[in-house]
Amino acid sequence: MTITPKHRGAYMHWTDWDLELDGEPITVPDRYYTAPPGIPVGPAARIAALYQEFAHALEEKRRARPDFFDALRLHNLLAATQRSAATGTAEVLLSEDPVRTRPAS
Repeated sequence: MTITPKHRGAYMHWTDWDLELDGEPITVPDRYYTAPPGIPVGPAARIAALYQEFAHALEEKRRARPDFFDALRLHNLLAATQRSAATGTAEVLLSEDPVRTRPAS
């Protein structure tokens, strides 16, 4: 798989990406684009998507995503990846660790 930015020189979160598998382009389904239509790629699209998710979460009386626990899970994954790379050993992450368990809404 080859992943390259559509706009060279842009920060990784400020652009969309071209995906290829064995030289063939992969089309990302529209359902994965979370920003409202018409907002150009870049920081504004990311912020608009977060605001839209927050509004939907309020309407649906649920927690907005991503939230603190999503960030904690990602940071734990990154830390485990770094430890594994440094030591050459496998890391095991428990999905239901009490520290990572999301509280009831």
